[in-house]
Amino acid sequence: MSKERLAAQMAMLQLSFLDQLPDRIRQLEEALAHIDCDDGAAKAARVLVHSLAGAGATFGCPDVSEAARRLETSLFPPGSASAHFDPGSRERIPELLCTLKLAARAARSPRD
Repeated sequence: MSKERLAAQMAMLQLSFLDQLPDRIRQLEEALAHIDCDDGAAKAARVLVHSLAGAGATFGCPDVSEAARRLETSLFPPGSASAHFDPGSRERIPELLCTLKLAARAARSPRD
């Protein structure tokens, strides 16, 4: 595969990531709304935020990646069980989520 073709495919994947970003953040918000009372929501939130952190880095959105990673490590301390939510971090969710949304908006802004 040529470098040009690979670059074109990566650009298409990046556009797809950016298109899906608002929906992925809405899904994360929904999971976070139920994180205290539903283990399934905690697991979903961890998967969603981890995925956003990795995909942001992969597709050239380092601010999205960093904001998602901060949210992930605040809610789910490193080394904790897969969905072990730290209730003490509950009050930081709005601030961290807002930072993630701002990063997503900035990543999408040239396209909007």
